[in-house]
Amino acid sequence: MTEKASRRAVELSDSLPNQEKYLIEANHARIVNDTPKAIAAYEDLAKVNPGDMDVQLALAGRYEQASNFDAAKQRLATVLTN
Repeated sequence: MTEKASRRAVELSDSLPNQEKYLIEANHARIVNDTPKAIAAYEDLAKVNPGDMDVQLALAGRYEQASNFDAAKQRLATVLTN
C-alpha cells in the first residue's frame, strides 16, 4: 500500500469500529515509519482485543524497532503462552 493510499484510509476510518480504526492507524504509522505512533495504535488495538496474537506480535516488533527490548520480550512471552 502506498503512503498516499494509507493516508486516505486513515481519513476514511473515522466512522469505523475502534478495532478497525486502530488497525488502519497502526498500519499507516508503520508504512510512514512512525514507530511511536504505531506502538500507540497497536496498544489501543491490544486493549480492544487482547487475545489477538497477531497484534501482540506486531507490538513486539515495533518495540524491538524502538529498542525497548523489555516490552518486546513481554509481548513475545504473551504470544508464547497462548
